[in-house]
Amino acid sequence: MIMTPRLQEKYRKTVNPALQKAFGIKNIMAVPKIEKVVINTGVGRIAKEDKTIERIAKELAMITGQKMVLRKAKKSISGFKSL
Repeated sequence: MIMTPRLQEKYRKTVNPALQKAFGIKNIMAVPKIEKVVINTGVGRIAKEDKTIERIAKELAMITGQKMVLRKAKKSISGFKSL
């Protein structure tokens, strides 16, 4: 027996019909779908402390159920210029 994820099942049973009704969509295949969910966390100044990063990684793993992937920023925010 294949088990579907809890949120996917809720989306199919409650959110899809609600979207169909709200937007007047007749075909179920025309209802918008969630393709990808990305969780981003900026650690900034506290990045120097290893224990803090480990704590953040542990909390994100509990929330998402997946291990966090650490990446360095390509550009600093201060490098962006506003008009």
